[in-house]
Amino acid sequence: MAIAIEKEVLLLQPTQDNIGELPFLRQFREIDVRTWSGVNDRLLVAKSWPTMDDLPSENPEDEGMDEFHRLQSNVLSEGAPSDIFTAAEMHIYFDLNNPKWYKRPDWFMVLDVPKLYPVKEMRSSYVVWDEGVVPFIAIELLSPSTEAEDLGKTVQKKGEPPTKWMVYEKILGIPYYVIFSRYTDKLKVFQISNSKYQQVTLPDNRLWLPNINHGLGLWKGAYDGKNRLWLRWYDKNGWVPLLAERARRERQTKEVAQRQVEQERQAKEVAQRQVEQERQAKEVAQRQVEQERQLAQRQVEVAQRQVEQERQLAQQQVEVAQRQLEQERCLTARKMLADGLNLMLVAKYTGLSPDELACLGN
Repeated sequence: MAIAIEKEVLLLQPTQDNIGELPFLRQFREIDVRTWSGVNDRLLVAKSWPTMDDLPSENPEDEGMDEFHRLQSNVLSEGAPSDIFTAAEMHIYFDLNNPKWYKRPDWFMVLDVPKLYPVKEMRSSYVVWDEGVVPFIAIELLSPSTEAEDLGKTVQKKGEPPTKWMVYEKILGIPYYVIFSRYTDKLKVFQISNSKYQQVTLPDNRLWLPNINHGLGLWKGAYDGKNRLWLRWYDKNGWVPLLAERARRERQTKEVAQRQVEQERQAKEVAQRQVEQERQAKEVAQRQVEQERQLAQRQVEVAQRQVEQERQLAQQQVEVAQRQLEQERCLTARKMLADGLNLMLVAKYTGLSPDELACLGN
């Protein structure tokens, strides 16, 4: 980046022909020359250009609206009570005998009138004799071209409409007149008392308006990317949220709700998994009990078979022993009979009956 400092030169050179038409003489200050890569290596030159307050308009009554007026009016409109009519840069017609006379506050509020016409919908102007209600508060944002009139320092000239201060104070009797300077960040408030404006003492640069349960104060913060002091509405809960703040809060609330729904969904899934795990654990336990029952039953059956086998074996052993004893008795009986012992005597000693002994003899 290249920076070049040029000599101060006059933006509009006064000549004998135009000296009476130039409202000011503004000079160039430091010129910041930046270059960037492009097709033709074009130059950017930052200059100190004149403002709307410096140059004359083709319509002397049209003051225009610069960026600060637009943004500050938006801050006031966004934070005002939603059920109350407010307007920015709208003509107020105040004299039925002179219907073309008007004043145009930078911003004003009217109580006890509908926000929309029943038929015409949005207003294009505010006609006091038609509405029947004067504004409750008028706000002026000081500009160099209107500062004297806003502060009541101009005097009505013969044959011309009354000044802004006269209209607000004497003709309409607007209860509150607020003046804010963006150049000094000073806030002044005037309140009607005995048909005359009296300046109000502002603790902490705040004015509470019990009629609407709202107040006006100076707030330091960023609006539309511009960080500075702004004239802003507040209520008993603090600064009234502006549109971007409300959108951000709604988005945050929605995100919180979504997170809560997601947490509830996850908690439900965890609960379902826990129920499923408990069901599976119950099934495992039931299977284990069944397996243990079956194992115990098999063990009982094995034991019963083993006992039966042992019983049968014992019975077989008894039968074998009985057969062996029988054989031994028979053998003994034969020997005794062979030795010539009496049949009755052999039967007595061997326990065999005479018939059994008779069979042995055969």
